[in-house]
Amino acid sequence: MRQEKYDPFISNYRIAKSVSTVLKDRSWSYRRCAYQFNQHHKGQKISVTKDLVSRVANQEFRIVNERIRLLCEFLEISIYESDRKEELQCVPVEALTGLSNDIKNEITRVTELVKENPALGETIAVLLRGITKIASGK
Repeated sequence: MRQEKYDPFISNYRIAKSVSTVLKDRSWSYRRCAYQFNQHHKGQKISVTKDLVSRVANQEFRIVNERIRLLCEFLEISIYESDRKEELQCVPVEALTGLSNDIKNEITRVTELVKENPALGETIAVLLRGITKIASGK
């Protein structure tokens, strides 16, 4: 019997898609992303280049090393499968109490679309994070 090796990371495709989506949402070039990352990690031995950001965004990497993990963390992208399962959970009915029917209907539609096409999950999550930031004024 063949034993499956457990890989806790999401696929390289999903990492690349997530990075591309976040960069597009923030209107960042690869160079700007690398600059912001390096400013955030100033004084540490870790740094990234625009070429690394480009390779990650275009799925031109084989393994998730420390720099890629930190880049994803900086971009608020979870690369762990266990975190993703929690993100894709359905919205509890209690959370919908008091919302308008329009909002309930849209949440239901989005949930169904993600169930039909799980690849949309990260894109929808990024969009919802953006909506939350706008609504909270942050």
